[in-house]
Amino acid sequence: MKILDYSPKDELKNLTKDITHKKTFKKQIPNLLTMSRAFGPLLIVPMALKNNILGATIVCSLVAITDLIDGAVARKLDAVTDFGKDLDPLCDKLFVLGITIPLLFYNLLYLITLFLEGVISIINLKYRKEKITKSSYLGKIKTGALFTLLCTSYLSINNRIPEQIVPSLFTLTTFLQIAAIYGYYNTYKKISNLN
Repeated sequence: MKILDYSPKDELKNLTKDITHKKTFKKQIPNLLTMSRAFGPLLIVPMALKNNILGATIVCSLVAITDLIDGAVARKLDAVTDFGKDLDPLCDKLFVLGITIPLLFYNLLYLITLFLEGVISIINLKYRKEKITKSSYLGKIKTGALFTLLCTSYLSINNRIPEQIVPSLFTLTTFLQIAAIYGYYNTYKKISNLN
């Protein structure tokens, strides 16, 4: 069974071709914003390891903001594609994985964060195969809380911030992840029962 209605390889070739031409560059801006999340950890983690925590936090925040704007930019530029819709959650997961793994050296509780994101990914992949795709408002809030937690976690490494901020964000994010899992599961279950 074919999962995608397009060839990711062809889409990446088109992206590469489009960004080199002034006339077609504009339609790839949303995908470039999205892809910044996949490559963000390559800047953030080395900065954090070199003890440039403020720089790592700033880059983390800027990259996280792309999740808020890439879809709006795609709609504004009339550049919404299935490739972009699929690229978004993939880059979100790569971003989360890439910047969470180093945080495990500071606190193993981040394994919970990774586990819950893994469960969300598995649910989304399962239903993507059945062509049931549905983003939720709760999922967007969860992702915002998760990115805030991760950026604040980096900021807290060598900076004095109120000591309850990170644990409170961790608790909120964990709650939102569990609620998103429950919501996605129920939504997909209802949709698949209708089909």
